[in-house]
Amino acid sequence: MSQLEGHTIMFDTSTPEGRKALAKEAILAINDNPKLRGQLTSASLREMITLYSSHVQKYDGQILSTVQTSEEGQESLELAWRAAGDMATRLKSFSETAAKLKEYVEELQTDTKPFELAQRHLEDSMTAIERLAVLSQRVNVLRTLRLSPETKIEYYERSAQLLKDIDEHWPHFEAHKSHPRLAAMCRAIEGAKTTLSINCRGEFKAAHHLALRCAAGESLPLDTAHGLSAAAVAMEALGSSLCEEVVDSFCFQLMGSLYISWGGE
Repeated sequence: MSQLEGHTIMFDTSTPEGRKALAKEAILAINDNPKLRGQLTSASLREMITLYSSHVQKYDGQILSTVQTSEEGQESLELAWRAAGDMATRLKSFSETAAKLKEYVEELQTDTKPFELAQRHLEDSMTAIERLAVLSQRVNVLRTLRLSPETKIEYYERSAQLLKDIDEHWPHFEAHKSHPRLAAMCRAIEGAKTTLSINCRGEFKAAHHLALRCAAGESLPLDTAHGLSAAAVAMEALGSSLCEEVVDSFCFQLMGSLYISWGGE
């Protein structure tokens, strides 16, 4: 029986030919072995057939599993190789496309650089035109302002605001003031400043003479005080030199009044 067990794995029992060969070999083994033939009974034969069947099922399952695993593994490996090759091809194509795209971008940058420069110059020109328009408008308004007793507060306050706007925009054109139109505008600004300076000085001189005529302890009229306040704002817009000049003149006139009073005593 042990000898027959050892021979079961030598035949392909999955085919009729293999099973016939195994049966033939089993009969020869029994006939050649008197001892085995004597021990062979129906019960032992059934037991042997059962054991044989279990071995066949066991080995057939292992063989089938091995074959299937091998085939699936081979298919998976081939699939992985194909996927790797496809990925390499795609990466190469992507790299080539990226290189071409980079060349296109560089060419586009080279081609559009003059347009970018032109756009920047155009934007700078538009900004300069807007500033020049504002500056010209402020200068024209400043030149048309006229001082009158009824509107002197508005005159000084508006003149101060216009001068601030002019001082804000003029530095952008300082380097080009030799241009005929800018030179004419510069003369107009200086003329307007001169007129405003004269009016501010006159306002404080008139207030000083009015103060000299006031009785002791009497205050200046309210409209005169408001006019002086507005004129002071305009003087600040004209610059510190005019403020110092008016203060020095006031102090000189005040000291002269005191000298006359002391001399009379």
